[in-house]
Amino acid sequence: MDERLLKEGHNCWKISNAEKLALLYDGANYFDALFNTLPKAKSSIQIFGWEVDARLGLHTINPDYPKNLRIYLLGVASSKNVSISVSSWKPALYLKFDRELFAPFKWWKKSNSKVHYRQVRTPTTFSSYHEKVCIIDKQLCFLGGIDITKRRWDTQLHRVEDAKRIDGKGVKYNPVHDVQLAISGKVVKQVSEALADRFHPRDKNLNEEHSTNWPSEHPPQLRDVNVAISRTDPTRNVFEIEKFYLDAIRSSKKYIFIENQYLSHAEVIRSLCEKLNEVNGPEIVIIVPRSYPGFFERAIFSNERRKAIKRLKASDKYDRLLILYPKTETNKLDKFIVVHSKLMAVDGKLFTVGSANLNHRSLKVDNEMNICLEAATPEEETFINDAPITLLAEHLDISKEVFTSSWRLNNSLKASILEHSHKKDKTLAAVPLYEVPLKEKVFLWLLPFVDIKFRWPKSYFNLTLLLGLTTLLFAAKALYER
Repeated sequence: MDERLLKEGHNCWKISNAEKLALLYDGANYFDALFNTLPKAKSSIQIFGWEVDARLGLHTINPDYPKNLRIYLLGVASSKNVSISVSSWKPALYLKFDRELFAPFKWWKKSNSKVHYRQVRTPTTFSSYHEKVCIIDKQLCFLGGIDITKRRWDTQLHRVEDAKRIDGKGVKYNPVHDVQLAISGKVVKQVSEALADRFHPRDKNLNEEHSTNWPSEHPPQLRDVNVAISRTDPTRNVFEIEKFYLDAIRSSKKYIFIENQYLSHAEVIRSLCEKLNEVNGPEIVIIVPRSYPGFFERAIFSNERRKAIKRLKASDKYDRLLILYPKTETNKLDKFIVVHSKLMAVDGKLFTVGSANLNHRSLKVDNEMNICLEAATPEEETFINDAPITLLAEHLDISKEVFTSSWRLNNSLKASILEHSHKKDKTLAAVPLYEVPLKEKVFLWLLPFVDIKFRWPKSYFNLTLLLGLTTLLFAAKALYER
């Protein structure tokens, strides 16, 4: 019998049983499952996020829902004997401008004793709590890349124009693609335990567990399966997600399918290059966004991604690599699909999904959580293979059956994609190499920690440096945008 790749204390924290499991593709499916399940909670709801925005316009998504998230949660707490805690990362100055002002005060003012909101700061200056988790009754959990916040909702169609795709201020935003996992059973208690240091003080003794209704609109894709929890937690020197990615890539023989917001982590890129250099190595398909929406994000991560893509292409001696982005039906440069998902499938044997991006921040600096699966049955192999099939069919605007048949006939993931990617409208296309404009080069010159490779402890000096640097960055941006 082959030795198992998942090992507690190495590339995962704990391996535990999941009673049911399902992938929810895109924000519309996730929010549908979440907001139809929350009212069925019996004792507790715990929400953890990089951002949890009370202004999330629920009524726009579904006219049966209240105006926004705060009113919705207050209604759930008032109608049932349910304790609700919301834990949102408290950002440093450079990210506060896009957040709800005075959020703790507004929650306190309009809340009641059953809804507890708190912002939690990380122990180090440039790190963040990046997990996106909602736990219901410690028996049902949603975990992945989708925060309960603005600019996350979209359907699998990703239309350029969608009247429902507006944020809490009524501003339209780009199509956005993401994936969330619904999971129930004993593993949820382990997820809760991993996040215990961020519980609201009143939730410390919350030990009640109840059987929670599974979201009926989304039937489980697997039952009674062992899964692993992998984390990034730099304060504990824990880098399990990084180790899982590296171990899974090195073990690959047939294919590696990656869908991620970023592509810049040096060790992951090095491992992918090594597989491309193998004579009979795996095909590698990577889906990323065409670009990034903000000046700050675009300047840093497009430049780093450009270097990674050049390295990967230079290693592709045997023509087994595809690095693609999903096109919209109009393919307007300012209306690209924001790929925000974070998952990988390998050989129908290994799978991971969660909050971790493939950059230095997620795998070394921020706190992250992924669920990993190592197939032990044919049903689990089918589930893992079904993830790239579903996602590629969505991006290529064809049915799953068509893509499955093509993959079976071609015996090649790459050939199957190329066979169906010749349309001019909604499809997949090669990612162009990004040329950094002058104003962004100046920005990068001012930002010596390009991919935030430092984990500085808090101190008066670092706070002063951060404030000064932030002022310089905004001044430089304003100067070059005049």
